[in-house]
Amino acid sequence: MIDQTAPPLHPTLRPHRLRLGLFDRTGEQLKRRRSVELDVDGPATEVTALAGERVPDLVLLNDGDLTYTKLRLDGRSLETVEEHLRDLEDPLARAVAWGALWDMVRDSNLRARDYVRVVLNNIDVENDPTMTTTLISRMVGAIERYGEPRNRGALRESLAAAARTRSAEADPGGDRQLIWTKATIDAVRRPEDVEWVRGLLDGSTKLPGLKVDFAIRWQVVAALARLGAAGADVIATELNRDPTEEGRRAAATARAARPSGEAKEEAWSAVTNGAEVSLAMKRAFAAGFHRADQETLLEPYVRRYIDDLLPVWESHDIDEGLMFAGWMFPALMVRPDVIDLVEEVLAGDLPGPVRRSLLESQDDMSRALRARNFDAS
Repeated sequence: MIDQTAPPLHPTLRPHRLRLGLFDRTGEQLKRRRSVELDVDGPATEVTALAGERVPDLVLLNDGDLTYTKLRLDGRSLETVEEHLRDLEDPLARAVAWGALWDMVRDSNLRARDYVRVVLNNIDVENDPTMTTTLISRMVGAIERYGEPRNRGALRESLAAAARTRSAEADPGGDRQLIWTKATIDAVRRPEDVEWVRGLLDGSTKLPGLKVDFAIRWQVVAALARLGAAGADVIATELNRDPTEEGRRAAATARAARPSGEAKEEAWSAVTNGAEVSLAMKRAFAAGFHRADQETLLEPYVRRYIDDLLPVWESHDIDEGLMFAGWMFPALMVRPDVIDLVEEVLAGDLPGPVRRSLLESQDDMSRALRARNFDAS
């Protein structure tokens, strides 16, 4: 029986054409035993073609990715995927399963800390750089946005250790080495790991084949700045090495990421200062402003965001106004009182684009709050 409790996105999307894949563990592989296509319509659909079928290790709805739908794995299938997703031969089936796991995190059906463990346990099967990068980004999102904040330290340490090991084991100069080096840079927190990252700047850390270009260097500078391990002098030195427009924007992001009240005030002023700062630079400052673990510094900007929202909208062009509404929303302050504060603002008279931006941000925060509460349970 397929339970379809979510409302359709649009009436024309029903019925959905789905394929159910049944997969069994066979030796070291997770292989498709059988697949059945059917139309799913209404709150529940009986799959008569599978009556009497032996229960598989994995039931994968939307096998083949025939339609847009959100999946939730049953208990047995989830247990199988947790340990054996890497054994699934079909890359498209794996992609569907990866998507289901991420949706389950966002819908509070899978704890963020379990998601990180599952990904680290299975990610090495993926050879496509885009898929690997996506999964790493989702792990970071699980840690910083959807997970209980008290779990961040242990989860980041797991990610940093795994990333550093994989960067060292990867083929020199390949995509995999670069991807895992970048993941290491952003995840490290232990002093010895921070020094390893710092060594990428001065050359004391060497990975055969790795080209430490300006993109890597600026990522290192931003990561160190975020941790308070690099101040304005380090940023200025790097800017002297790369005095391009791209370098200037990277320096702005790094300055905004520093864990200090002065850094946050500088970034806020830059974003809200009319025509004095270009839109590209405003975005650069905004990109560094919100950083997990800096919630205490960001607390005063919850109220300031609310107070400045309409004045910024009225004094800037639409692109700058929308950038402020979306990028400067206090997304990391995931609390019921912030959601309620936004609700009060929404009860007032707002320009349509501002209202839409606030509604989307409020919905995202409500989702994150539910996921965090579930992760903490």
